[in-house]
Amino acid sequence: MPVPEAEFDRYFRSEFVTAKDRKNLPGRLDLDKLDPEFASVLTGVQHHINQMFARQSDRIHTANGSVELHLDYIAPPERPERNANAVAFNYNGFFFVGLTLDLVERMFGICSVLSRSSASGDLLALTLDTKEKRDLFLACLFMVQVQFVIDHELGHHVHGHTPTRRSSNFFSEFSEQERKAGIDSLKKQAREVEADGYAVHMMAMGLFTDEAGPGLVRTLAPHGIEDDRFLTLFLLLSIGSFMFLGLQHGFDPSKVREETHPFGLMRMNVVMVDFDGWAREHQPAILPYLTQDHFTRIMWTIAAAQPDSLAVQEWHRQGEFLRNGDGGYREDLYAARELLRQEMAERSWSVG
Repeated sequence: MPVPEAEFDRYFRSEFVTAKDRKNLPGRLDLDKLDPEFASVLTGVQHHINQMFARQSDRIHTANGSVELHLDYIAPPERPERNANAVAFNYNGFFFVGLTLDLVERMFGICSVLSRSSASGDLLALTLDTKEKRDLFLACLFMVQVQFVIDHELGHHVHGHTPTRRSSNFFSEFSEQERKAGIDSLKKQAREVEADGYAVHMMAMGLFTDEAGPGLVRTLAPHGIEDDRFLTLFLLLSIGSFMFLGLQHGFDPSKVREETHPFGLMRMNVVMVDFDGWAREHQPAILPYLTQDHFTRIMWTIAAAQPDSLAVQEWHRQGEFLRNGDGGYREDLYAARELLRQEMAERSWSVG
């Protein structure tokens, strides 16, 4: 019987992976080679997610029967090369989600910066005056952020973006993106925002309809803030910081239609729209916290945590682009998303 860990590693050495991809994604990460404390954190995340995948497998329906989902980690390329990336692919009957070590370390760094910022505590009504409290906040933020990225990659599977076992579609989240002009560019971007939308729906369900939300409140014990407001802001802080402080290349308004991924602020626009839509149907009480004013404060909080980051300048430029006329880009991207949904209808999974 195939073992998922072995098949995960074997895929990166198979004929279906190009030499370039094999160099950047050399195979399964050996956690025993990491710092034991950090390896323990990653093992815990992996165990939690794979247990969740196992519980969900019976509820997932596809045109080709049942699915087996598995999360694992990918070793780094030969140094000094870096590859902060997340991937979704199929191989030998398994549907895999893979996170590179560089991406995991990058997310841990983002969460560490936020955990040391007083602005984060002010936003979430948390007292972060000791190392123990900051470390606890960091751990919770990291877990939620990692979960969002995993759900994003899972969204590629669910929406039919990886239809065959020979798929070599690696969906990069942070690495430098090659600009490729062509009619398929908006379609590729639509795949990414569709996956973002799936992820925010999954995260919202977990925080507001399952035990995860109350557990997070008990763990961090915010003072003087409603639970719904705390959870809404916490989730948006996690997602926004991932989009904001990631390794984004220079924003060029003239090239937005040629990218494989939308720029960060556009992705957050979709996150807010989809979160609002989910809330209207399932949790109307959180709608007062999904306003432009709250979003602006969240983004200010992220900027305050790392004010010298080039990302701050990038996001200002992205905001100007969207406010001052985007040449129909936003409308066209949403239209491309609707067309993609129609095209993927027969490939998409259903969860019952």
